[in-house]
Amino acid sequence: MAEEKNTVTQKSAVFPVVPVVVVVAVLAVVGGVIGYQKYKARSWFGQGYQAGMMRGARDEGRNNPGGRKMGGAGGMMEPQPTPPLTELQKQEIASGTATTTTNKTFTINGGNFYFVPNSIMVNKGDTVTIVFKNDGGMHDFIIDELDVKSQTIQTGTSETVTFVADKVGSFQYYCSVGSHRKLGMFGTLTVK
Repeated sequence: MAEEKNTVTQKSAVFPVVPVVVVVAVLAVVGGVIGYQKYKARSWFGQGYQAGMMRGARDEGRNNPGGRKMGGAGGMMEPQPTPPLTELQKQEIASGTATTTTNKTFTINGGNFYFVPNSIMVNKGDTVTIVFKNDGGMHDFIIDELDVKSQTIQTGTSETVTFVADKVGSFQYYCSVGSHRKLGMFGTLTVK
């Protein structure tokens, strides 16, 4: 009789432990999945990052009183409409296609997420000066094949880069900040 009581006691002591272990394991798995999904959504590399930042920039909630559109570290910038060419830019483009000059200057405006003009043309051997004006955000001006790289500049500032167009071809100029290039901030320099 004493053995029967002991056996029953041992069985009932084991029985409550198994469900507790199972419940703890299930909760750990569910918590890990939820944590991973939150991490992925907020991760710089996660697809949800840009959507979350764009939504946060328009949010009237915390860190954004009044629902102002934010830029920089406070939120993702929204694309601005591409402005038309200025008269100066039209003249520079026209003079850039002339075959008699060897010094060519172009004023290129950059904003979220555009370059104006987005196409310029020079001759091989021309000395090219780019006056890069930042209309909004944080941007730079890069042409990999011709080793052209400006500093990253802030809204309302400009940077001048000068180089010799020593290769024939079409070369993309772009902004290397974040995903600006993928968002449309690029143009083409054609060297004839």
